[in-house]
This record gives sequence, structure tokens and C-alpha cells, in this order.
Amino acid sequence: MFDIAVQLSIILFAALIGGIVAYRLKQPLVVGFLLAGVILGNIPSQNFMQSSVISFFGELGIALLLFSLGLEFSIKRISSVYKIAVLGGILQIIMSALLGFLILPQLLHTSRGESTFVALLIAFSSTAVVAKILAERGALNSLQGEILLGWLIIQDIAVLPVMAMLPLFSGAELSFKSGIIILLKPLIVLYLVLIIGRKIAPKLFVRLALLHNRELMTLLSFVFCVLFALGALALGLSFALGAFLAGVCLAASGVNDEVFSEIKSVRDIFAAVFFTALGFLVNIKFLYAHIPLILAVSLLILIIKFSVVFGLVLYMGYHSKIAFFVGLGLVQIGEFSFILAKIGLDKNVLNSGTFQVIISSAVATIILTPFLFNKMDAFYNKIRKITKLKLPKMYERIFIRLDEAAIYAPRDELKEMRRHTIIIGYGRVGRAAARILDLAKYPYVVVDINYQNLKYLRNRGTANIFGDAEDEDILRLAGLEKARILIIAKPGKSENEHILRIARRLNPGIKIVIRVHSENEAAHFVIEGVKEVVEPEEAAARELAQKALILLGAEKEQIENVMEIFEDERKY
Repeated sequence: MFDIAVQLSIILFAALIGGIVAYRLKQPLVVGFLLAGVILGNIPSQNFMQSSVISFFGELGIALLLFSLGLEFSIKRISSVYKIAVLGGILQIIMSALLGFLILPQLLHTSRGESTFVALLIAFSSTAVVAKILAERGALNSLQGEILLGWLIIQDIAVLPVMAMLPLFSGAELSFKSGIIILLKPLIVLYLVLIIGRKIAPKLFVRLALLHNRELMTLLSFVFCVLFALGALALGLSFALGAFLAGVCLAASGVNDEVFSEIKSVRDIFAAVFFTALGFLVNIKFLYAHIPLILAVSLLILIIKFSVVFGLVLYMGYHSKIAFFVGLGLVQIGEFSFILAKIGLDKNVLNSGTFQVIISSAVATIILTPFLFNKMDAFYNKIRKITKLKLPKMYERIFIRLDEAAIYAPRDELKEMRRHTIIIGYGRVGRAAARILDLAKYPYVVVDINYQNLKYLRNRGTANIFGDAEDEDILRLAGLEKARILIIAKPGKSENEHILRIARRLNPGIKIVIRVHSENEAAHFVIEGVKEVVEPEEAAARELAQKALILLGAEKEQIENVMEIFEDERKY
């Protein structure tokens, strides 16, 4: 028992150090956890760490992490992007796996069964990593965020049949009856998930919630997760996948928010344990001896997955920038692929060499993902410029014809507009601004890259443009040169900086109001010369404080004086 406690302490300490270093370097914590695990796992003569204990903590960590992700599973989120999430997700898995099957065996020299299995492994992306990055960027509810999450959920569900078909990849001969069971098993499991989620879980958790005891609610959450995971294990699926399905059950039951709030802090600890334990799987000696091979495989994975996703999203009628964002967002290999690879190694579907190549390449793609997200806009603009210079026909096809087909604008109406307001982004903030301008009877045009956001305006006949506001042609179409005010109501510091530069070049006299997410961001735009900077959280705080002062009996004049002092203190 003492040895286990020591090993857990070492893993947590390594995760802490790796996390601090990553934070200092302004990288996602997951990168620090992974690298800490790689370093710790390759210390010579590390007799103090037992692989069975590391494996146990790793499985427990990913189980709780996936349980929490299952709790956030939303049918509504998929329904808003149903076509692209379901159809795109399924086609992407098939196409990525097919391309991987055709190309990777030439590098890995694997058998047909092993090649098929490896091809499927690279098709899955990381829900945990992508969801965390989207949350940090405030992009969970953006169009690209919804597409990514919907797509990832479809991938997670697709793990079920792949796991059920594992015996086929090992070359085992199956009877007709066994084949039918393999095909039916995922459907049976999903049916049980829906039944338990809608019939049993709500009654169980609602009754316990009436006791108003947080400790019991947390305990029931863990018991439910573990029992469901053990049930999945008994059916031939993985413990971690069972935990994910347990979360999906509770999401369907409607009690997921309360459960999520109870386990969130514990989830974060075990997520750190999982990613650190994941780093232990990488063998540095093997990595050093096969660097060219691992780099080649990693590059091929990035190219295959990006090309497939980018092409599918474009084909489904989305703007090239959305396609680019989603394509880069799905290039990494996911956590379920690690689980499948470990099971494949244990069942002799993969040999140890292939396993190491896939694991090392997967860790490389995960570490690269945050960097790709951070540089996404720069990469997109750079690729557009290079394509325009080197491949003009391709540029015409992708960035002109397809993007113009994705743009909607009542051009005649816009030509008549003068001294109007342009609202960039029609989320909650943009909608509120538009409504106030409606009430005040001031003309405006809305620009948004999310088609769903503009449906309401389109039905009302309000001027709107479906397109990317970072595109100068779109801003010209919105009449920026003739506009009086520009309201930038969308998140994204680098994107908004780009819009700001275009706006000042096209119309130096335009007045700009911009939404920011932090004090640092606000100070940055004030330095850039933007006089009207709005931080929604601060605006909400002012409103809350004013209402509290009214309830406390403060006079109107006193409230105005207090708020004036507060405003002076907050000037950037």
C-alpha cells in the first residue's frame, strides 16, 4: 500500500512540475503532463515505478476524464450541426482509415489485419484535448466549436463497433453467429445506455438529490461510473469506454450538471494522472532510434486527417476558414486510440514496434495541436497567399467560388446604406446590440460566419452577410467605407486585431466598439487606440453591484457617485 501511495505521489508531483513549466511557457497543461510522463518513464533503473500500478492509475484517470466528457454530451449540440457531424464524422473515419491503410503499411511493413487496425486508430481524434482548448479560447459555442464537438462525439460512438471487431484484426476465424454478435453488441450497449439514462438514472439521482447531501451525490456518481464501466468490461468493451457511456447516460437523464459540478475537481486531478501515465508509454530509446520513421508517420497522419476533413467540410458548403479550423482541430490522435492500441498490443493485434510508432506519433500530434490552434489564423492567411501566387486555379476554386457560394448578402440593399453600423458577430452580445439599434431605429448590417445565427435576421429581412469578417472583401460588401460605427462583438484577440487593421485602412474615421475577454486584452486594444472597449463580465459585475446597492437602500445620487469612482479606477 505504501509503495502504491509513493508511486501516485511521484506521478502527481511530476504532473505538477510539468504543468507549471507548460503554464510558464504559455502552453496547455496537457503538454506539460505528457512530457513529464515521458521524462519520468524513461529514467534509467527506475525500480520505484511498477508498470501495473501506472497502468491502473492511467485507466482510472482516463475513465473519470471520459465520464466527465460523457456528462457534457449534448444531443442538442449535435442536432444543430447534425448533417456535418454525423455524415462528416462517419465519412471522415472511413476515408482516413482507407488512406491510412493504403499508405502507412509501406512505412510500417505490417500485415493486412494490423494495417487495418492501425488505419482505424489514426482516424480518431482527441475529445479531451480539443474540448479543453476550445474552452480556453472561449470557442465552445462558436460554429467551428459546435462542428468539432459534434464530430468528436460521433467518433467516440464509432469506437464501439471498432472495439467489438477487435478479434477480426487478429486474424481469428469467426463463425456467422459470432459475427452477428459482434455487429449487435454496440447496438445493444447503446440501447441499454438510453434505457438506463432515461428510465433508471433520473429516479436514482433525483431521489438522492432530495437529501441535499453533496458527499452522497459525489459517492453515487463514482459508484455509477465504476459499475457501468465494469458492465462494459464484462461485455468485452473497455473500462474507459464504459465510463464514457455512464456519463452519456446521466447526460440523457438531465442530472448531469449537478454531477459534473461535484466531480470536476477530482476529474482534473485524474486527467493529469492519465496524461502523465500516457507519457510513460513512450520509449525514448525507440524514439531516438526511429526518429525519421516517427516523424514521417506523424506528418502523414497530419496530412491525411487535415485533407480529408478540410475537403468534407468544404464539400458540405461551409466557408474555407471554417473548413480550415475544423481540419486543423482534428489532426491529432485521440485518447480512445491509446486505449484501442493497448488492447491491440495485449491481444497480439499489434506488435511492440508498431505500438511504439503509433504511440510516439500520437503524443507528437497531441503536443502539436495547441500550437496549431494558436497559429490557425496566421496559417490560414499564409496558405491563402501562397495558393494565390503558386496555384491560382486552385485558389479560384476554393477561396473564391466556394467561399462566394457560402456568402449571403442582399447586395442591392447594402449599396443604399450610408452612415450605418456594422456588427461583427451575432452571438448573445451581437444580438443584444442589434436589438437595441432596432429599438432606436438606427440602420445596421450584421456579419457572421455562423449560418445558424443569421437565420432569424434572414427571416425578418434584416441586412446580414454570411461570411468571414477577416476577409477584406466581406467588410467592403458590408459597406465599411461608408459606415459610421463598427461593433466587434465576437471573441478572438488575434482575429479582432486583423479586423481592426482592415477597418482603419478602409475607413480611418470609423468609430469602433470592441468586446474583450480580459483586462489585459482590454488594455491592449486601448493602447491600439480603441476608445470604446467592453468586457462583458465587468459590465455584468457593474449591473449586479448597482442592483445590490438599490436593495441596500442606497440613494440614486450615491449609486451614481460610487459607479463614477469605480469607472475612474478601472480606466486602462
